[in-house]
Amino acid sequence: MGKLLLQLALVGYLFQLVIIFYIQKGSFFLGALTSFSQLVAEDLKGYSYELIDEENGFFNIETLDLNNKIISGRFQVNFRRTSKNGNSNLGLPKKIAFQGIFHEQY
Repeated sequence: MGKLLLQLALVGYLFQLVIIFYIQKGSFFLGALTSFSQLVAEDLKGYSYELIDEENGFFNIETLDLNNKIISGRFQVNFRRTSKNGNSNLGLPKKIAFQGIFHEQY
């Protein structure tokens, strides 16, 4: 079993794409979880977001090197704000999209 955690951390924001994969005798199972959260003043909850447009989001594994334990590919994900959690203007839009590439050793 392998687990790859991609984190894009900006000041006060955290985007996570967790790719979980299992490799057993000739079989390969792959799944993914994703989340976006915001912190205010280092420990207070900011806006809440939910995953949207699942059909347009993706993660593509382009390279899986089992010998060197390296995985690489591309991803895209979209979120929509569900709550301001009592905060006023924290500077984030109602909808947020992330896309990029990854190349990680697991």
